[in-house]
Amino acid sequence: MDYNRNDTITQELKTKFNLNVQIKDPQSRLFLKGYFKSDSEIHSSRFDKDDIMLALGCSNGQVCVYDLTRSERTAFYTYLSSKSNMKLPCTALRWFSSEKSTKMRQVLISANTDGTIMYKNVKTDSTIYQFKEEDDNEVYCIDALKNQLATCGKDCKVRVYDIEAQTLQATLEAIQWVQPGHNNKLFSVKIVPYEKNLVISGGWDQNLVIWDLRQKSQAGCIVGPKIAGDTIDIREGTILTGANRMSEQLQIWDLGTLKLIENIKWDEKVDAAGAFIYGSQFGKGKGYCVGGVAHGTNEFKMFDRIKGSYKEAMQLGGFNKGLYTMDFANTSNKCVIGGGDGLCLMLAIVPNKDQ
Repeated sequence: MDYNRNDTITQELKTKFNLNVQIKDPQSRLFLKGYFKSDSEIHSSRFDKDDIMLALGCSNGQVCVYDLTRSERTAFYTYLSSKSNMKLPCTALRWFSSEKSTKMRQVLISANTDGTIMYKNVKTDSTIYQFKEEDDNEVYCIDALKNQLATCGKDCKVRVYDIEAQTLQATLEAIQWVQPGHNNKLFSVKIVPYEKNLVISGGWDQNLVIWDLRQKSQAGCIVGPKIAGDTIDIREGTILTGANRMSEQLQIWDLGTLKLIENIKWDEKVDAAGAFIYGSQFGKGKGYCVGGVAHGTNEFKMFDRIKGSYKEAMQLGGFNKGLYTMDFANTSNKCVIGGGDGLCLMLAIVPNKDQ
């Protein structure tokens, strides 16, 4: 997979990739800061905490890590199934950096469809730890916060691990007649940043479950969003969900009351936009924004909060295939998007005066 550094503006972005660009704010511009091309679908993407490294995971099992300061690939590996030696998709990526162990700094955690979790030190290009979840589970999403790793996938369970101790802390699941939970595949999991004892999960059963690790049981449930990708996020007591359905794709919920706060209209002109969301996030900067990538309409959109509600700020469409992953940078105005055609774009949207 090649990395090409760039600083082209909107018009050149249209010409190079034949994409449709619409920016609602006349004082802003969209910049292409770099792009990556793979011969397979891009399923996952993640900036490290300092936005120096970018990791991409692909459907052919490849995981590529790029040093964005030097415009070069620093690590590359392909996961092969231990049973069949087949190349299996990398479904999720998260970064971890230990304050105690030098060996565990700049570690990339990756998940694969055969249930394997791998810890890779990208500086030394060495595998620190690798394990496979039981019962032939397929892992579709992970989340890491401080020393906790949460996983979810095919078997409808959420597992929480201690990363450095490499131990399983809890398995969160439905127990017939005793405890409600999930009854279909899970595609998103999120550890609540300011309350490490709370974990949120969602999938095809249209239940958004809030788990309490202290009780190892369900603390609440929101019925509605059908989750099919890494689309759950949380900020300041509000939950963002991106749903895989024709309408009401992006929604904001109150974590305390579990009530709906806002429906963000994907397309203000129609109710059923046909955009099936596979990735969505809150922006990580000081301002309030939401981003989402879709299959069906094959586009990326950003929404800014204006006078208490979110309105469409920017749309980038015309991709040949659906988009499956996105990630906002942690310390800058950049974001990455990628999908079915193997193209990953690193973008920045900034006011005219800043360029």
